[in-house]
Amino acid sequence: MSASTNTVFHSTSPDGTIPVDSIPTRIDNADANNQEETKVQEEKLITLNVNGRHFVTLKETLTSGNDWFKNRLSGRWNDALADGSYFVDADPNLFAYILQYLRRGIAPLSYKQVGGHDYGMYAALLDEAKYFQITGLIDWLGKKKYRDAVVVNTSSQEVEGVSDIGRNTSSAQRLKFFPSRVVKKTYVCPRSIGMHRGDLAGCGRACARAEVSRVGDRYEDEEVLTTLIVSQQTVIEEAKLVIG
Repeated sequence: MSASTNTVFHSTSPDGTIPVDSIPTRIDNADANNQEETKVQEEKLITLNVNGRHFVTLKETLTSGNDWFKNRLSGRWNDALADGSYFVDADPNLFAYILQYLRRGIAPLSYKQVGGHDYGMYAALLDEAKYFQITGLIDWLGKKKYRDAVVVNTSSQEVEGVSDIGRNTSSAQRLKFFPSRVVKKTYVCPRSIGMHRGDLAGCGRACARAEVSRVGDRYEDEEVLTTLIVSQQTVIEEAKLVIG
């Protein structure tokens, strides 16, 4: 008994070729699933046009716990631009801080060693936070909690001469120098040894014997340079930038 076979016949055109639309095609399930996943991911992404500057983020990032964006992106108004983005009339530089907070819960900090906090920026950002109804950021800025996030440790030291002034400092450390000249009593060796000047303990027995026949005062007035060094070390308390 002969085995049966399935034969597929294709219609041919007059020139003997097989039309493309008559060839069976197989849909790859894996490719179809990948395309579906990509489509879902694209639907989750939102592009915001903030006065010409584009920000791309997840819809969930904007709408989680925020009524302003939840209402804006609900589809109720259908006000997306032709490219699918949403126009937001705000300062893009300030909005970057807003988005940073929505993404990670990290509060903005604008501080420089020279000048301190940028209070103007904080005030403008507070207005934006109120507009977008971001309660956590409103509380943090309104109560000026950024002041607790920066600690400046100050110490001082007075040195004589210039040999102890030079030192290496880190970028977080700032030094201020306040030089002055003062007159002090300086010990004079009875044998006029220069290295003993100002150092009574440096004189030995020979100096002690010469002390008996000393001519002149044991101490002389001498003008010396003293410098007050004030060190300021800036420490950022990163844990206080996290708004829980």
